[in-house]
Amino acid sequence: MHAADPLRPTLTRLIPMFEEGFPGITVAVSYGAGTEHVQHIREGAPIDVFVSSETAVTELVGDGLTRDDPEVIARNPVVIAVPETGRIEGVADLARARVAMCAEATECGRSTRAALAAATADVRPATVEPDPAAALSRVRAGAADATLVQRTDLVSDGPVSGGKELRAVEFREANRVADQYAAIRPTTGGNAVGADAFVAFLKSSLVRHVLADAGLSPGSR
Repeated sequence: MHAADPLRPTLTRLIPMFEEGFPGITVAVSYGAGTEHVQHIREGAPIDVFVSSETAVTELVGDGLTRDDPEVIARNPVVIAVPETGRIEGVADLARARVAMCAEATECGRSTRAALAAATADVRPATVEPDPAAALSRVRAGAADATLVQRTDLVSDGPVSGGKELRAVEFREANRVADQYAAIRPTTGGNAVGADAFVAFLKSSLVRHVLADAGLSPGSR
């Protein structure tokens, strides 16, 4: 299978579980950029499953090269990251807060602005940071009251020695426009039975708990 690189830690945990439950099936994964994977599929590479967070990329595969419609297996919503003792409880509170925001050119910045637009919230950042880690560090240092990052950014950043513990404040509109990880089954693959079993596995309740540990939500809203 081919998969988006951010899924590497999660799939590293999941694949041994799948292989244990389906003796005789071995899952080999190639990670990388979605456009490269699409090109491989178009060139006829034997790929049974392709998982990407980029809807535009999965659409590039094109009609006739997939056995079924893409199936959403997980979602990665934007959350408001605030100190444990912070008073911000929703997106409306950001108008009166010092907000650190990811640069617009980053995935974090793009997702943040889409979530704020969906919430019709006009947030003027006090500082713009180059990546989620920098934005989160501003809040931990007390230089900002809040930041907006994808939930996986907050989970993977983890606690920092000497810094404030952060919690996630969710809002409905961010969940509605969250980035989606979708699985497709290219017609170029040679193991349709194994591909169907793996995609079904990715949507199972067991996998849901592993996705939650990584900060991802189930595919269904």
